[in-house]
Amino acid sequence: MKAIVTISGYGDKTIRTMSFIEHIKKLSEKDCPKVVFLPTAGFDNFTPETEAYQDFVDAGCDVHVLKLSEYKKGSKKLEKIIMSADIIYAIGGNLMRVMSEFTRTGADELFRRAHEENGAILCGISSGAMCWYDRGYDDCGLDGSFMFVKCMGFLPYSFCPHYNATKWKTYTEAVKYQKFPGISAEDGAAIEYKDGKFTVLHEMEDRHAYLFHPEMDYKKTKLNKKATLLNKGVPTKE
Repeated sequence: MKAIVTISGYGDKTIRTMSFIEHIKKLSEKDCPKVVFLPTAGFDNFTPETEAYQDFVDAGCDVHVLKLSEYKKGSKKLEKIIMSADIIYAIGGNLMRVMSEFTRTGADELFRRAHEENGAILCGISSGAMCWYDRGYDDCGLDGSFMFVKCMGFLPYSFCPHYNATKWKTYTEAVKYQKFPGISAEDGAAIEYKDGKFTVLHEMEDRHAYLFHPEMDYKKTKLNKKATLLNKGVPTKE
């Protein structure tokens, strides 16, 4: 089984993402899966209070914090850490930083190998979710401006998290100029891709995900839980 879980952002902060984390652990089919935890988007700043870290620990996972800033391309130690992972989780922050460090260290190809050869689950939140798509829409430009960043390409869409927040709704118009299909999700929702099928996950039932597709004139279209439009390939209507 191969799975990717991309979380938009936290919903109710008293709930956090525990339901998502428990779901990800269940996907691993292990009692104590090894999690490679990437604080890359936060410039490798890490404390035990860093988002989702304690959730993984509380769920009974073996969590290894991997600071890519400490490694160079070709590191055998880095290869060993990544290739031993059952789950690879990236936190939110600066997407440009994420992709720069993935490329600089060669971690991008190691993540690809871990996923394709060993079935490691790829997951993350915000920019840590965007990085697994073809491109992400992030406010990492000059003075916090939004820009599209080329990413890993596991999922053939652009992705915009935090779509319930006003400033992120600029994606509605920006995606049209990409001439490329896109997905947005509100905090409390996530997109799962498992064994060739998409599903929409909900931490909060009133938070949703949406598709913007050129064959639908980029009209914002809510995805149902089965993500029927995504699974059709060429969407028409649900």
